[in-house]
Formats: sequence, C-alpha cells, structure tokens
Amino acid sequence: MADGIMGSVAAGNYDGAWSQMKPYTVVPAAEFDVFTAQFSSQLPNILQRYGTPLGSEFVREEKAGESLLRLVYLAKYQKTGMRWFFVFYRGEKGWVLSDFKFDGNLVAVFPGQG
Repeated sequence: MADGIMGSVAAGNYDGAWSQMKPYTVVPAAEFDVFTAQFSSQLPNILQRYGTPLGSEFVREEKAGESLLRLVYLAKYQKTGMRWFFVFYRGEKGWVLSDFKFDGNLVAVFPGQG
C-alpha cells in the first residue's frame, strides 16, 4: 500500500495518494478530509519550494516488536527531497495505518537521526 501511495506522490497525484490511504488509516474521515483540504491549499507553496515531483525511493523498514512497523521513503523533487514515513500498527483486526508524516528534514532520513 505504501508503495502505491508513494507512486501517486511521485506522479504529483496527491488526491490519488489520499484516496489510497484513507481506507487504511485510523484517522477519522472528517479529520482526514480537513487535512487533505489544508494540503491542497498549501500545494502551490510546496511545489514552489521543492519543485516538480520526479519520483520516490524506498529508504528502509524499521520494526519495533511484533506490532509496529515504520516505512521510510524519499519523495524526490526537482530542487530537493521530502521525507515521508508511514507507521503501521498490528491490532486485533490486522495492520492499520496508525500515523503518517512528511517533511523536509532530510537529515532525519539517515538511521539514528529521527
């Protein structure tokens, strides 16, 4: 699932990324919709700072016990990259997307840095 989301991000199809993510996240639908609307309003600023999307790259997988998994990706843009990560939690009904974040903190992409 995360690879598909990052494929959409890499193609500049953020609406597609959100629609792929929404069924798997524990974030309430109304709150998720507010997030996507806010993202859309900020997209011109993001593209001005980062440039056009060029692709994505899987960086690493990190496990914490048997119930937590974090996948780290690099979204590649014309001017610089953006860190994306997804945290999955294994509960009684299987794996769910517990958290996701993205930012420009490329130092934190390196192991042991965040």
